[in-house]
Order: sequence, then C-alpha cells, then structure tokens
Amino acid sequence: MKFPRASEPLGPGAPTPISCMHQRLKDIGLGVGIIGFFLFTLFILIPAEIFVPSSIKYRALSPAFFPRIVSILMVFLGTILVLQSFLVTSRPTKEGEKEPESVSDEEEIEALSRRPTKGKIIRIGAGAGLMFLYYGLIHIFGIVLTSILMMPLFIWLYDERRWKLMFPLSVLLAFSLYYFFAKVALISLPKGSLFQ
Repeated sequence: MKFPRASEPLGPGAPTPISCMHQRLKDIGLGVGIIGFFLFTLFILIPAEIFVPSSIKYRALSPAFFPRIVSILMVFLGTILVLQSFLVTSRPTKEGEKEPESVSDEEEIEALSRRPTKGKIIRIGAGAGLMFLYYGLIHIFGIVLTSILMMPLFIWLYDERRWKLMFPLSVLLAFSLYYFFAKVALISLPKGSLFQ
C-alpha cells in the first residue's frame, strides 16, 4: 500500500507515514512498559509481598506460583509486542496485485482506520455486565454452577453458536478447575448460600 503523494489531497481518515510511525512508537512504548512493570513485579513485588510457607513441598501449590507465571507470560508478550514493531514481513500476493511494502505497515494502517462501532460497544458493555452478574451469582449458586451457567453466555457473546460444544466444554472446565483448586491446591472455593 502506497501513501498519497504530497501533491495528492488526503481524504478523511487517510493514513500518513507520520501516523504509522506514531503508532509504532506507541506499541514500542507499551511493550517496554509492560516488560518493565512485570519484571519489577516478578523480582521485587512478589518476593516482598507474597509469603511462601516453608512447609509447601510442590512449587505449583505455592501462593507465588501463579503470579510468577502471569508475570513471565506478560514479559514474554511485551517482548513480542516490541519485536513486532520492528519486524517487517511480506505476504504472498495474488496475481496482478502489487505486493505491499510490509504486513506490519498494512496492519498499522488498517488499525488506524478502524473506528469503534455501536455493535462493538454493546458487546463490550454486555461482557462487563456479565462479569458483574457472574460475581453476584457466585455467592448464591457457588462457583461451579455459576460457571456452568455463565460460560456459555460469554462464549455466545463472541459469535460461537454450537451449543453442543459450548455446554459440555463449560461443564468440563468448571469441574476441572474446581477439582484442582479444592482437591490439589487445597483452596476453598465459594459453594454458594443455597448449598451451605
């Protein structure tokens, strides 16, 4: 994709080299910020703020295990974001189609031209509403039953319509997580006021 020449008028929302460079710098800054924050969390906050009893035999049962995993994952994702801002890759073109300068530039241009639509805003609002509803229902029905009921709604919200897949997946995931935390990690999970 070529940018318009200086002599050509720019249409509304037309991308410019300056705007693409600005987006790339924002991605680099965001990636570096993520890396810095989660390195600080990994090596400073977690050792200082999370107490790990010496009686714990397995590392996976340590209260610091999951925060460390999340921190390492976020450092990895931040590194990918920074590298993606520098790497330039090409994609195969169709016959007669001119090859774009780079996929990353093309993706940046498309991202800059996107605008939030009414449907996207409604979907985000519905997702936030479902999270609050999920939190409230946990205290009544417990985490297992609430997860089985709410997880298909979250999946449906993002355009999956195969209920024969959604419901068994929700049941399996809910019971698997409950078994791990209750029986392996020995962490008490909400059972709900109806079942106490």
